[in-house]
Formats: sequence, C-alpha cells, structure tokens
Amino acid sequence: MKRKAIIIGSGIAGLAVSIRLKSKGYDVEVYEKNDNVGGKLSDFYIDNFRHDFGPKLFTMPDLI
Repeated sequence: MKRKAIIIGSGIAGLAVSIRLKSKGYDVEVYEKNDNVGGKLSDFYIDNFRHDFGPKLFTMPDLI
C-alpha cells in the first residue's frame, strides 16, 4: 500500500518537502489557498510595477 502525504501550503518549504516525499515513493497532494505557488518567493503587480513578497527579516544582520 502506497503511503499518502498531504502538504498544506506551497511555499518553499511545502514545495521542498513534497518533492522529497514524492522521491521516496509517497503519493503527495499539495493544497494552496492562493492562485499561485511559491509563498514568499512569489510576486505581485500594482500599476504595472512588479513587487516581490520577499523575506520579512534578515537572518544574517552582520552582512548589512
């Protein structure tokens, strides 16, 4: 019997774990509330200008 995994959210973590589980033989379903995948890696447009959602914090403040 094939094992099944359900992933909530298609951000970078959801996509990474779904690829990993699929490569290990799981039957994977990914659910996302938005129309596009990528989470913080996606973008949006306002008045023909592209904006990145991007990270909200810096994890290496010594590089700033």
